[in-house]
Amino acid sequence: MMKQSSMMLLHLFQKRNATFKYFRSVCTESAMIATASILDGRKATSTKCAWSLGTSDKDVNWVRKARRVVDSNICSSSNVSAGMDTTYAFISIIFSPNIAKELANVMEYESHTNSE
Repeated sequence: MMKQSSMMLLHLFQKRNATFKYFRSVCTESAMIATASILDGRKATSTKCAWSLGTSDKDVNWVRKARRVVDSNICSSSNVSAGMDTTYAFISIIFSPNIAKELANVMEYESHTNSE
């Protein structure tokens, strides 16, 4: 059973889905946004630790091998460390690859640009 706060968040996602310009998820968040039908017909990934729990929605093309998946305006990542790579990809999409690289250099972060 979902906690009330999770249900409220799910309701917000469903209500605002049409107005989101971009969406980014980390770990099991992809399962929640799948429940809100945001990932229907799209590729996404989730945590490997709870793969069977998080990927039961059959309307989503789940990519098990991926650390991160970018499908148009939605970025999903498999875990917290891959979430950093997803943030890098997200910044590249929204702003530019050069800005993402500059920010990574300032943070002394080395992105895994291969999504697998």
